[in-house]
Amino acid sequence: ISNGQYSVASMNEIFVWDGGPVINVSHDGGITWISVPTNIDVTDIMMKIDFMDAQTGWVLTGDAANHHALYKTVDGGATWNVLIP
Repeated sequence: ISNGQYSVASMNEIFVWDGGPVINVSHDGGITWISVPTNIDVTDIMMKIDFMDAQTGWVLTGDAANHHALYKTVDGGATWNVLIP
């Protein structure tokens, strides 16, 4: 499992992501993990992730110029769409 931000959506749903090309996901409380490829790489600017269930989550980014963006996923972290660019 990578180092990074994490979100615990339930006792079973755990997400760990360093902002890179894959997000690590457990659907069984951390017993087994899968790596889900993502469509964005926010390694150096990721500030926080938060999942509300196995499919829906958000990531907040921020850079040195104080520009922030909010992304949302509805497919467990594979596809992220920017809500606030």
